[in-house]
Amino acid sequence: MLSAFAEEVRQAKFSKVSRDPLACSTVRTAVDDVSKTFRDFDKPDPRKDRDGFTSRLLQMQFQGYKNVDPGTKQQKALPLSVIRKLNEQPDSDNIERAIAELSTGAIYFCMRSCEYLRVPDAESKRTKLLCLRNIRFFKDNEEIPHSSKHLKSADCIAITFEFQKNKEKNETICQDSTNDPILCPVKSWASIVTRIYNYKGSTKDTPVNIVQHRDKLYKISSKDSINFLRKTVRSMKEANLGFEANEIGTHSIRSGGAMSMKLSDISESTIRLIGRWRSDSFLRYIRTQVKEFSINISRRMNENEHFSHIPNYKNASSPNKLQCLGWM
Repeated sequence: MLSAFAEEVRQAKFSKVSRDPLACSTVRTAVDDVSKTFRDFDKPDPRKDRDGFTSRLLQMQFQGYKNVDPGTKQQKALPLSVIRKLNEQPDSDNIERAIAELSTGAIYFCMRSCEYLRVPDAESKRTKLLCLRNIRFFKDNEEIPHSSKHLKSADCIAITFEFQKNKEKNETICQDSTNDPILCPVKSWASIVTRIYNYKGSTKDTPVNIVQHRDKLYKISSKDSINFLRKTVRSMKEANLGFEANEIGTHSIRSGGAMSMKLSDISESTIRLIGRWRSDSFLRYIRTQVKEFSINISRRMNENEHFSHIPNYKNASSPNKLQCLGWM
């Protein structure tokens, strides 16, 4: 019965509009949700067979879906040069300038889009949108209050992520200030905090994606961000970037941060800590097609042109198989 349900989901029979077959990952999520409901009511997991293993039929069904699904198109990692260009666009309005600040601040923490932007179905996501209370500034190990006029002079910023996709709570990540007037996590977040506190009614609980536009407070969405990112990429030489505007999205910020750290020889363990990954899943954000990723690798491979194998071990007594197993 569960396999039949999976096929109905696959064919989008429960969708409001007619559409192409849904991806295997979507079908698997729907089946997992059904299974969770059974377990919540103390009923057996319908995915499992009598031996406690995932049903062989379901496994074959999912594998069949996966085999015919088109390959996943990963969003391209954004280099920091695009982030700089975001901040230098001459005709930007209030929303676009705020997006530039948010993008700059987000990339240094490899943020998920739902952490700093309004995203579809936000209520169903575990991750909490950052508020001003989550942003703290320090200089010489002393916290600088948000009311200070010297926020940009802080030497460190600490952001606390109250609840995340990985279920971690109140995780605090720090980043130092840089000497760059634009590409600096401290300066970008200082601008955001100062700007928002200037809006009437703002408090420490005001979300970071608020901007005043045409005398109204507006919540910046992931769609707003994608549109401005793509507009900026189109204004640059796409041939130099190696990708087109339609190949990027809000995930490009997260992968761009990871890629920038990797190319700067920052250890994988540190990248995991900054991006708050709990496994090696962050490696999928490291785009091997980036040219700089492979600089000097071929030359370094040539340094060890020849290598020798240790010969296989040979026991002179040639014991039989039972003796090798210790059965005499």
